[in-house]
Amino acid sequence: MVSLFREKTSGSVFLLLLLSIAIHLPFFAHPPQVLVKDHSGLLAEWMKPLQALPDVLLMLIYQLLVVLQALRLNYTLNESRMFQKQTFTVGMAYILLTSILPEWNNITPALICNSFIIWILHMVVTVTNSASAKSAIFNAGLIAGVSVLLYHPSVSIILFCFIAIAIVRPFELNEWFVLLLGILSPFYFYLSYLFLTDKLGNIRSYLPAWDPHEIKPGKNLPALIATISMLGFLLLLGLYVWRATSSRLLIHVRKNWSLLLFMLIVLTPMVFIAYNTGIEAGVMSMVPLAAFAGNVFLYPRSRWITALLFWAVVGISLYNSGVFNL
Repeated sequence: MVSLFREKTSGSVFLLLLLSIAIHLPFFAHPPQVLVKDHSGLLAEWMKPLQALPDVLLMLIYQLLVVLQALRLNYTLNESRMFQKQTFTVGMAYILLTSILPEWNNITPALICNSFIIWILHMVVTVTNSASAKSAIFNAGLIAGVSVLLYHPSVSIILFCFIAIAIVRPFELNEWFVLLLGILSPFYFYLSYLFLTDKLGNIRSYLPAWDPHEIKPGKNLPALIATISMLGFLLLLGLYVWRATSSRLLIHVRKNWSLLLFMLIVLTPMVFIAYNTGIEAGVMSMVPLAAFAGNVFLYPRSRWITALLFWAVVGISLYNSGVFNL
């Protein structure tokens, strides 16, 4: 199965769609829901009307979101020559990983925010060769600001933007100011709207807040441990394969891989420190993790190892969805 995604073919997009449909077959018994939490950003308010949509339409929206994000992420890494050949293993990994937990099988602001995170990633990995670097930097900051305004737990993506510019660009103070200007622009315009509509008194509800907390494991603790263990194993194995193959990559490509690692580092803690946030926010970390998992499914020559990992993720995903209890 994995070998079908190791090559970039005309049917790869169709295969990704089939994979997404197959891994989400439990939707026919437990359709995805629109889950929002108050005071987590503008998306929480805007998405509430979607809760009244028919189950079939919600299934379609979820599938479109995940498949389009997988394709966009896969295109970004292929275009940046992050692998030794064109591949669809990253898109495959993204679809698998976003389905592994029940909380990630719903339409949430965090899942929608992944589209912005992938967009930002595309801009920062291509800014090195961009003819108008300042424009690209401003746009990356603008998207980051919009993302935070829409979903507060994504605030750490701002830190990632500054780290990314520091890594891929020689230090120029005016570029940092351009990035900061892009980040602040969405907040400036929205605060102007609040002022004009006499709603400025509610400004604190539109800004990110912190509330360090623990995540309650729920009733099925062994399943959660198995899931986290699988994600951790894929990350460690992906890092090992990356290090083993990095000597064959160009310098700017190695920097881009470092960016993905920093993205994973800054996004993961938001599950535990952002206000009114649960494990649903962890789906944002699947963007960089899918890239490292793409290494795991691409480079090993032993097909039984990649097949075993593939079906292990599928099995955990189906078990967590409750398909074996139907």
